[in-house]
Amino acid sequence: MNIKTELTLVESRINEFTDKWTEMNGGNKIVFSDATYPAPGEIPGFVELENTIETVAFLRKSLVQEKLIAQGQIDLSKALSLPKFEVSYYYLGLNSQTYHGIHLGFPIPLWENNYRTDFYKSKSAYSSLEIESHRNEHFYQTKQLYGKYEALKETLKEYKSVLDSRITESY
Repeated sequence: MNIKTELTLVESRINEFTDKWTEMNGGNKIVFSDATYPAPGEIPGFVELENTIETVAFLRKSLVQEKLIAQGQIDLSKALSLPKFEVSYYYLGLNSQTYHGIHLGFPIPLWENNYRTDFYKSKSAYSSLEIESHRNEHFYQTKQLYGKYEALKETLKEYKSVLDSRITESY
């Protein structure tokens, strides 16, 4: 009796979902012609899978670009802290007198970009830590999912062996 009740409830839910799919498909009923499941493909080993996932991860690529930008900012701030050299020609006319000549300058930026290089170095170090954190997170997440995959794969083998033994017993 309980199994019949559960079967009725499941069939009712199937009808609900079929009606919802028909509604979402503009009133055209969806017909499933093939009810066989494709054979699952082989998943590569854990190390290869982890490397593949890590190389295509968008967030990792973004973090690597942030680190490259921080490295470029370090180089730029070092270049901006170097002394500059300026040469110019001045002309000044006052009443009846004129003054003209060459002006040479060598300003030394003592406090102009005082802590900017240190800031960008710390930003680069932070970017490196973010990349490492992302890599660890992905590694353990992939490891967990791969462990589930291995366990379910073994369970599937056991189910197949039990089913095959029952089929051969019935004949």
